[in-house]
Amino acid sequence: MLWALYAGFSSWRRARRERERRQNLLIFAGIMAIVGFNGLSGVALPFIGIHTVNLVFIGIFIFSALITYAIQRYELFTLTPEAAVMDIISTMPDGLILTDMDGTISLENASAAEILGVSKIDLHGQPFRKFIPGNAYSSIMAAAEKGRFSDLEVVPENRNGRIASINGVIVRGPEMKPAGFVLILRDVTDRKAAETALQLSKQKLSLLAGVTTHDIANAVTALSWYLDLLQEEYRDRESPEVLERSIETVGTIKQHLQFFREYRMIGTYGAAWQSIGPMNTQIAGEIQHPGVEIGNLVAPVEIYADKLLPKVIYNLLDNAIRHGGKVSRIQITTSELDNVNLLLVFEDDGVGVRDEEKAKIFEYGYGKNSGFGLAFVRDVLAVTDIGICETGVAGMGARFEILIPPQAWRWIEGKNPVQTIPN
Repeated sequence: MLWALYAGFSSWRRARRERERRQNLLIFAGIMAIVGFNGLSGVALPFIGIHTVNLVFIGIFIFSALITYAIQRYELFTLTPEAAVMDIISTMPDGLILTDMDGTISLENASAAEILGVSKIDLHGQPFRKFIPGNAYSSIMAAAEKGRFSDLEVVPENRNGRIASINGVIVRGPEMKPAGFVLILRDVTDRKAAETALQLSKQKLSLLAGVTTHDIANAVTALSWYLDLLQEEYRDRESPEVLERSIETVGTIKQHLQFFREYRMIGTYGAAWQSIGPMNTQIAGEIQHPGVEIGNLVAPVEIYADKLLPKVIYNLLDNAIRHGGKVSRIQITTSELDNVNLLLVFEDDGVGVRDEEKAKIFEYGYGKNSGFGLAFVRDVLAVTDIGICETGVAGMGARFEILIPPQAWRWIEGKNPVQTIPN
């Protein structure tokens, strides 16, 4: 009984809203009635010699009456829009902000604080323009004058490049005069990345289909010609050379088809946060690199990139090993630029890339073998606005710099920042 009294009293004292306080007060009073009359029947009356009177039913009657009154007067146990609106606002996944006509925040939920990258308590009473770029706030105010607006995209000041979509409408008072704004915020960063991937895939697939079809047609024509020669001169001493060329041509066809299959996957599975250090270690263990030391000196970070990122790492390492000449070491490092961007570098001590080829190596069909490896790397990274360029010195080694924008990388706490991959 003492525990019931304590629970009822605590609930009443902790209630923040007036309706809840009144509901809990009535429940607490009902519990007091039951406990009080029970105490009379079980302790007070027997103490003076009365053992036959039981007053507990009076306490139960009073408790029932108080609960009934709470249900009717204060909608206890009743879910109505009026009673549930604050709970709905606090639990909704989208951010909600209510401001006055000057843009000062008077009501907010936890989702809005998360989207804006601040704590909920830091939002209340603050001007909304404090949390978004000035030009974006001007656009919102200009659009709001029309009564409502939708899908205005902004980059919150404290969210490292995350993108938020804002919908809003003017709130009018009893006399239909504007009283403030209701703003609905939604984080659309993942959706924008998916849209970019889809658009990129559509643009590139058309080009890829033309280039790949042309190259495969040429390879098949050459193969047919070589096989005709082999058929007519199968006893000629040059037949082994013709057969070797036929096999090489078939290999070229296979490379084109393999690339086409991989390229179609760009953007298909979406982007995800991926830890770059362990990924480098795993891929270096899978690729053949006899006599080549691979140093994995990367910070404990995750990169938000297309799920084909392992293919990017593999292609960069394979490109250095196969085409770098006498490569003895490949170094993978990271560095933070201006506390904003992250630079991921793949550097080797091979022959490097000539200045006139630095831009061409990322074009389709340029280079050795299929000529698609670095073009594939560029397009996979572009899904989440990550760029790549070659900045090495010819004759001293290749250096591929991958520039990762702030919204596409983050720190991992508690990880070893340096890893080394043995020969």
